Amino acid sequence: MFIPIGIRYALAWVVALASGTAMASCELVERGGLIQSTLALRAVQITVGRDIAVGTEVYRQVFNLAGNPAIRCAPGVDDISVRRSVETPSAAIPGYQTRAGGSVYPTNLAGIGVQILDADNRPFPSITRSPNCPGSEGCVLRNQGLDKFTLSFIKVSANVEAGAISSATLPTVLISYDIRGQQLPVRKVRLSGLLRVASQTCRTPHVQVNLGRHPISEFEHLGYTPWQDFGIALNQCPGFHGYYSAGAVGGEPGVVLNPNKVTFRIDPTQPAVSNEEGILSLTPGLQGAVKAAQGIGVQIAQESAQPIKLSALLDSGLSLQSNEGGSYLIRLKARYIKQANAVAQSGPANATVTFTINYQ
Repeated sequence: MFIPIGIRYALAWVVALASGTAMASCELVERGGLIQSTLALRAVQITVGRDIAVGTEVYRQVFNLAGNPAIRCAPGVDDISVRRSVETPSAAIPGYQTRAGGSVYPTNLAGIGVQILDADNRPFPSITRSPNCPGSEGCVLRNQGLDKFTLSFIKVSANVEAGAISSATLPTVLISYDIRGQQLPVRKVRLSGLLRVASQTCRTPHVQVNLGRHPISEFEHLGYTPWQDFGIALNQCPGFHGYYSAGAVGGEPGVVLNPNKVTFRIDPTQPAVSNEEGILSLTPGLQGAVKAAQGIGVQIAQESAQPIKLSALLDSGLSLQSNEGGSYLIRLKARYIKQANAVAQSGPANATVTFTINYQ
């Protein structure tokens, strides 16, 4: 009865000793143990346009850390991996993944998520195998890539809340060696600072253009009336600070600043005479009212008098500034024009369109 119990206790001690040996099989080469640091966000403000596509990276910062921690392992140690992980105040956004894969975590601003990537653009958390330590001599392992990681902010929904992203809501980066199932932490990085996000749009008042009164004979002679200048006003605009994403700098991968841009489109409310030439058809007269003019359309052009293409996104040509509350004007022209192979007849000549401003 007593002998089997003694054997069980002996086996338990053997297992405990073996476990203790595995934990002590590797140690940090650098003195001081776990390296802890706090790194600051570099930029202070970005502008995330309303019409930037969901899934777009709107801020990227590569952090280069001082030193590359190494471990010294006893002879014969195997099953060594590098574990990259994060501590986050919130769970990952359910079902959301970027092209790189991996988890994306919420920030304190609705519509902006965050992801941490390694030097090879692989998302955390991840585990990569390291070489074993064979033979009769110990070895020193210094895994490449432990001195760099990337912070990536992503637009995760159509509506983005304006405000400041607080570093308190960002992940803490953890890097450790995994040795036979036991973790040896080597680095812990916290982030500090604020990143302000502007996402507002400009105020755009209604536009009314008076093209004047013209005799039918004017169309028979020239085929069109003089251009009338008008513009689409953009008032009380946010500051346009641009946004940062992965790109090439001098042919090398890096982080580039993407300037914001405003484009626009003009959609006719009636079937157009010509989308390519920017010619609108006139609004039909109401029943019982004076009949609308016939054989005439309204043509819209850029400031240079180049006809615009209807129902297509067009470059506004605006030079956007970073100051808050700015105003801009998209300068255009309009005129009456006689339709090809049509007989012009007098009457009210009105046309309506819808302007859409696209913020990127």
